Amino acid sequence: MERARGGDPRAFEEIVRSHADATYRIAAAMIGASHAEDVVQETFLRVHRGLPRFRGESRLRTWIYRIATNVSLTRRGRMAARPAEPLGDADPVSTAPGPDAESVTEERKALLRRALDQLPEHQRAVVILRVIEGLSFEETARILGIRRPTAESRMARAKDRLRQILEPVIGAEEMA
Repeated sequence: MERARGGDPRAFEEIVRSHADATYRIAAAMIGASHAEDVVQETFLRVHRGLPRFRGESRLRTWIYRIATNVSLTRRGRMAARPAEPLGDADPVSTAPGPDAESVTEERKALLRRALDQLPEHQRAVVILRVIEGLSFEETARILGIRRPTAESRMARAKDRLRQILEPVIGAEEMA
């Protein structure tokens, strides 16, 4: 971090390499894969410009994800006049190896993408950061600039809404 602040391009490249994939997933889940790369580029441009002002009061990843979330929400707001783009190729299912990750079918992934796209932005952001990126409620709240109880209540509402959306398609017994 200090080397990147000092202008070392290799240090900044390492920051980008370390956080680009998660930044892309956040953007793709929030505004669609077709716009995600632009969000990633704008995010890291802002990170580069803001490094001298980064005080380290939060973790670097928290700061980067907050920038990515804000850029995504701003871009989505500009796109609001147009019909919402489906999440497309964004893969909201964890890429971490595990028995559950391997058993999820492409059909279920597409269903989940469509369901996430139906959530209000503030709920979708919490789900993306908390579930897809695996962040704590505390870090999710810091990224979104809200209090932890607010993040928790948004997650509860998002779960309820996702249940309403998915239950008729998947069935109540599979939702349990």
